[in-house]
Amino acid sequence: MNSKIKTLQIIHLSMILGQVFFALIAFFLNKDRAASATEENQLFLYIVPLVAVIGVIAGSFLFRKRMAVLSPTASPAEKHALYQGACIMRYAFLQGPSLFAIAIYLMTGNLVFLLFSGLLILYLIYLRPSDKTIAEALGLTAGEIAEDSAG
Repeated sequence: MNSKIKTLQIIHLSMILGQVFFALIAFFLNKDRAASATEENQLFLYIVPLVAVIGVIAGSFLFRKRMAVLSPTASPAEKHALYQGACIMRYAFLQGPSLFAIAIYLMTGNLVFLLFSGLLILYLIYLRPSDKTIAEALGLTAGEIAEDSAG
């Protein structure tokens, strides 16, 4: 199971790093630009948080829905494959609003949008997959984890 966990951890890390690097590049491109207070920018102050909340809720809902399909009689490999797909989907629902917030920051120069992106990135970091969280989510025993690692 260790190689499967490492694979999911690498996917998770790459999604985080992609957002962080994009945010840093956007910040350095816009650091000398003052935020403008146009009507369009004011509208984004409502749209970005709404998109972020929808992303978090939809990602969590769909993750739980996918995990509910998990059969207790499935093999550890099947359980892990389902879990990995559900996690990637959940991460994507967080990454989308984060990238959207960074893009809006590039357009407006308003640092509030980078804050929204940062909060989403922090939540994504919190969701980092580990042996313990995967075993709990999949209902695997120590024997099943060892069996899956060997096979």
